[in-house]
Amino acid sequence: MSFSQDVKSELCAQRTAGCCRYAECYGMLLFGRSFSMGGISWLSSDKNSAEHLKSLIYSCFSVVASLSEGGVKKPTYLVSVDRENDIKKILIHYGHYGNHAVEGLNHSVFAKECCTEAFIRGAFLSCGSVCNPENDFHAEFALKRPELAEEFEDLLKARGLNPKTSLRAGKKIIYFKNGGDIEDLLTVIGATMHSLELMNVQIYKDMRNKTNRIKNCDNGNIAKTVKASMEQREAIEKLKKSGALYTLPEELYEAAMLRIEHPEAPLSELCIIAENKITRSGLNHRFKRIVEIANM
Repeated sequence: MSFSQDVKSELCAQRTAGCCRYAECYGMLLFGRSFSMGGISWLSSDKNSAEHLKSLIYSCFSVVASLSEGGVKKPTYLVSVDRENDIKKILIHYGHYGNHAVEGLNHSVFAKECCTEAFIRGAFLSCGSVCNPENDFHAEFALKRPELAEEFEDLLKARGLNPKTSLRAGKKIIYFKNGGDIEDLLTVIGATMHSLELMNVQIYKDMRNKTNRIKNCDNGNIAKTVKASMEQREAIEKLKKSGALYTLPEELYEAAMLRIEHPEAPLSELCIIAENKITRSGLNHRFKRIVEIANM
């Protein structure tokens, strides 16, 4: 199974009790395939979620929904409520039937904080997905009904989440790219085990990136040291061949001898070896002066 399916399996394994059952069921149905008097149907490639929705519908409304399997390349699972009276019963409960039907989200269904989380969980089971954090940090809700997107985005923000939006193939995509934001989302919907797993992956990636940065920095410093040392040795050799080496001021001559005796040593090490106390910047200045003289 994919990481996304694993998360949904964790969510479906939980027992949703009391008022939260109705909120979770609402989240799944509202973001499903169809939710009107024309029919209530829900389609997914995740069998656990399909069975979970069928169970929720019966638990909340004593309605037996049908569950059928289809698909050519991969299995798909269709949950549907077919009897007109059953459809009407569900729509009335959620305020989506009659002359005063709610057009967007019926916030009264998830007035309590626990119910809001259950509703978002239902939405995730219906149209949500999350990538394996080993590969990429990405979670999203793909909404087939764009008119619900703005309200749902505001609902996520009210829970302290940080979503971004885009369009893809006619769907409104509400997504998260930051590991910390995805971790918060998984915690809100109740996928605590996978939230902790994501946290561990994030810590590992941060440590690996930090190690690589330090390694690259060290490699860069070594390359600079080698390059500077070669430039200094070439300058000293040039001065030596012309006889100008022995006419250098005493402090420059001493620096040149240090480099000849210790060709690969970094400046910090040469400062320790030097008989006369000198700072790293002071020694570096002397080598620059030697190079300048050689290039005159």
